[in-house]
Amino acid sequence: MSLAKFEIQITGASGTPLQLSFEASADRLAELPKLDLELDGYFVWMIDGLLQRQITGMLYDNGQQLQFVHLHANCFREDLKQLISCISLVDEGLQITELPGGRLQTLQDFETKCWPTDH
Repeated sequence: MSLAKFEIQITGASGTPLQLSFEASADRLAELPKLDLELDGYFVWMIDGLLQRQITGMLYDNGQQLQFVHLHANCFREDLKQLISCISLVDEGLQITELPGGRLQTLQDFETKCWPTDH
């Protein structure tokens, strides 16, 4: 497994909101070990301090659904997948915006780019 460092935003297909509410996502994120979640939606997940595996992020909602999630990460592919399972019911069709630059791609294409040898 290899570490990948990146900054992204995650939305639903074609930039639509994610399926879950802020509260549902927050409840699911709170179940991850070593994750600290603030009331405003900012979170830090210190996965492994020795390897500097960490994901920080912010949940953005419109009062009903998550509009998008902004992430800064240095993590394994499985770490990202675990986090995504907390903010979305499915990973198919999710849209990734790489920052800076704004390159749009599917989650699957983003994973292949970041972890080409991890299957």
